[in-house]
Amino acid sequence: MCAYVTPDCIKQSLNVIEQDAFRNLLLLLREGLRDHDIPRRTKLRELVIAAWQDSFGKLKQEMQVCTIDI
Repeated sequence: MCAYVTPDCIKQSLNVIEQDAFRNLLLLLREGLRDHDIPRRTKLRELVIAAWQDSFGKLKQEMQVCTIDI
C-alpha cells in the first residue's frame, strides 16, 4: 500500500483505501485476504511517515560531510 502513495496525490491516495469499491477489489484480487487485513488511512499514513523518516535518515547519513584535520 505504501508504494501506491505518491506526493502529487497523497490525500487522494490515502482516502482511496476507505472506499468500499477499492477494498472489495483488493479482496477479490487476493485470495484469503480479509477486510481487517487491509490498513485504514490512519495506519497507511503512519506507514508512509515511517518510510519517509527512514529514507530521510539514510539520505542525511549519505550527505554528511566528513571533516579532516590538516
